[in-house]
Amino acid sequence: MAARIPDKVRALIYERDNHRCCHCGETEAIGLQHRISKGMGGSRLLDVPSNLLTMCNVSNAALESDPDFAELGRLNGWKLSRWQDPLTTPVMYLVGDGAPFTLDNTYGRKRAIWDVPGS
Repeated sequence: MAARIPDKVRALIYERDNHRCCHCGETEAIGLQHRISKGMGGSRLLDVPSNLLTMCNVSNAALESDPDFAELGRLNGWKLSRWQDPLTTPVMYLVGDGAPFTLDNTYGRKRAIWDVPGS
């Protein structure tokens, strides 16, 4: 059985993300998404704030099962490759602030400059 993220960490991530899915803004059926998943080279060492996002259950499931949505996730920093650094790779929040942020490991986020891939 996978180790569960502590309730205090979960609550602080939800607070940082305004208790809403970074993709669609859902506030009820939410959970945490690892930007670098354990299946992509992550470990419990990556159960840190910069590697965790609030996503609704529908978006989280699509990120893992729908190739087109997974590509959207990679483009928006919701899903990272194992060589990417969650501390320096911005994440795009499509709702609320509608802006890219870098995430730190003290439950903060800072507005980032977004470099559009391929530009």
